Amino acid sequence: MNYDNSLVKFVDYIEFVRNFSDNTIKSYSRDLDIFHKYINDHALDYLNLSRRDIERFIKEFSQGKYSVSRPSSTTTGRILAAIKSFYQFLFINGDIKEIPTQFVKPPKTRKRIPETLSISEIKRFLNGFEKNKMDIRNKAIISVLYFCGLRVGELCNLETRDIDMENSGMLYVKNGKGNKDRNVPLNASCIENLKEYKNIRDAFTKESRNAYFFVGIRGEKLSNRSVEKMVDKCATKFLPGKKIHPHIFRHSCATHLLQRGVNVKIVQEILGHSNMSTTSIYLHITGEEKREAIDKLY
Repeated sequence: MNYDNSLVKFVDYIEFVRNFSDNTIKSYSRDLDIFHKYINDHALDYLNLSRRDIERFIKEFSQGKYSVSRPSSTTTGRILAAIKSFYQFLFINGDIKEIPTQFVKPPKTRKRIPETLSISEIKRFLNGFEKNKMDIRNKAIISVLYFCGLRVGELCNLETRDIDMENSGMLYVKNGKGNKDRNVPLNASCIENLKEYKNIRDAFTKESRNAYFFVGIRGEKLSNRSVEKMVDKCATKFLPGKKIHPHIFRHSCATHLLQRGVNVKIVQEILGHSNMSTTSIYLHITGEEKREAIDKLY
């Protein structure tokens, strides 16, 4: 057995037995290819590694040896998670007798306050679109990212049948992060923008009659990258000088809901977080709220 064969079996295991998401499978495969390079560079036997071998890789990786720039501690932690899952599989499969990653600790990560847009900036963004078919589609995309707090991948995977604008007023997310499904309510503004797009959807050529709700100019399924490029282009026009990525709308959705007193458990359900601790990162205090608090002092 060689590394490539073990990796193929591992990918089959996490896809068909563990039912990992497509994004996780791609990330783990990419990370384990990087790890393979380290094994080859040091002429190691992947079935007989020690804890020290793993820790040496983490050190080299975190120093940027296997990437263009030094990776963040979050990225380093993710690649370690992939390696740990791989060796747990090899242990379960009987290929190794001990798990070399068992006591390897991930790097400490610095908690960052998520970047958000203000409500006035959200309004400027949504009000900046014109009435041509591309802008109508793009406005509907931004509406779903903000009003529903969706991840980009979840938006791109939406099918027409997943959006009920007439009866329940709900959006159904299938196989979100962690392979979880969830229902997200649609508010009036979002429904209005979605209906406007739905009315002109067939203008994106006949191929747009496929299952996916949001489609490209040739009727193809949207990719994460195409949404990122669209957001970046619109940001240059609507909010010049501000670096904006699609996930900032999800951050803004969570932050604005919590600032308006919505229960954190409800926000957790809307965003599809497995753990409350993930949602709690949005419980940060704004500078304005701090100023109001200080002004109350005698």
